[in-house]
Amino acid sequence: MNFTKNTNNLIIFDLDGVLIDSRNNMENSWSHVKNLLNLKQNFSDYYEFIGLPFEEILKKIGINDYNLISKIKIEYEKNSKKNLNKIKFYPGVKSTLKYLIKKNYKLSIITSKNMERTKLILKDYLNYFNSINTPDLNIKSKPYPDQIFYAIKKAESSYKNTIFIGDSAFDKEAAKAAGVKFFYASYGYGNISNRHSLNKFTEIKNIV
Repeated sequence: MNFTKNTNNLIIFDLDGVLIDSRNNMENSWSHVKNLLNLKQNFSDYYEFIGLPFEEILKKIGINDYNLISKIKIEYEKNSKKNLNKIKFYPGVKSTLKYLIKKNYKLSIITSKNMERTKLILKDYLNYFNSINTPDLNIKSKPYPDQIFYAIKKAESSYKNTIFIGDSAFDKEAAKAAGVKFFYASYGYGNISNRHSLNKFTEIKNIV
């Protein structure tokens, strides 16, 4: 893919399933809350809706009680932070991000994780990103396009000079609604069809 050659070209990344493999961490955290709070839903039920905000996932799988949702969220996030060692970056992430910055691309993150956990995960990578966009900003999350619009505004870019790299149908839907080109990270968690795809993170070098 060839962008207009300027310094405002923007690449937006989903976090889970694109930059990081966090499935072990998520499964461990779900097992913790399931046992602690006697939930009937399995991790596979939760995992089906990865990419949506946490509360939305819980509602999708039949958990609607506000107090229970609050307890699950607190315990899940506590366990997730306790087991950050179970999260791994995909091969070549750091070198590829450095390559893109050297090529004058602006980089942003859009994730359904909260800001605290996102920054803990990205602690050695924070300076690589022009903006990190989480539900804490009170902007509608995926599949709505609002986070993409916000990232474009922060980068002083435009939808024509932006691509979004994600691994779920929710990512694809958000990109379509925002009018930006979408690349599917086929190595991630999703299973969707898309015109443009990446088999590994380092292939981003071939599309810019």
